[in-house]
Amino acid sequence: MMCLKSFAVVVITLCAVSNACYALSVKSKTFDQLVLESDEVIQGRVVSIESRFGEGSLSHHIFTYIEFNELKIIDETDNQVDGSYQLRIVGGRVGNVIQAFPGLPSFDVGQNYVLFVRGNGHELFPLVGVYQGVYKVVSDDQGDEVIREVGDHQQILRSVAEYRAAQKQGSIVGRDIATSQRSEESLKADEFMTLIRQRWQQLRPHPLFPQSQGNH
Repeated sequence: MMCLKSFAVVVITLCAVSNACYALSVKSKTFDQLVLESDEVIQGRVVSIESRFGEGSLSHHIFTYIEFNELKIIDETDNQVDGSYQLRIVGGRVGNVIQAFPGLPSFDVGQNYVLFVRGNGHELFPLVGVYQGVYKVVSDDQGDEVIREVGDHQQILRSVAEYRAAQKQGSIVGRDIATSQRSEESLKADEFMTLIRQRWQQLRPHPLFPQSQGNH
């Protein structure tokens, strides 16, 4: 009886939470939407992953806490963080109880990621566009750190390529030109973070680096 009761609680919890998660993943995002809807964009390496039950009204939900170091952060202040960053996502395993949500990206210890984050600590899955806000950073054959997809990022990568081409040529270019440059292998992690920072400055009402009062 105890096993059946526990199973029933997990099923109810899954249904209650997964509907909200699926709603977040319905609409495809563009590069600009990822930037605009993020509270912050981080690049970091996973050093630990721990799952535990929530507290209070969330005590029937399992949350996984993912800790990152080697951080690069883009936000309203553009402060560089020397310590660590903890991301809380819904789902995980505690003992024999598992709460899993098909379609949501997973994380691996030791892996480097770029994440578009919104509502960390408040949202059940605080990544813009769910999997659309998650990118792996891996080394290519030349030893360069480059971006890899973890899901269907076709529309986003196309809009990134269009923005890259416009930046390089100084004008808006056609889709054929942009598509010809849309190679995952050619998008380095440092370049991706630079493009994000540039677009953040262009789209946000307040600049990342306001001049101090002493500057003229």
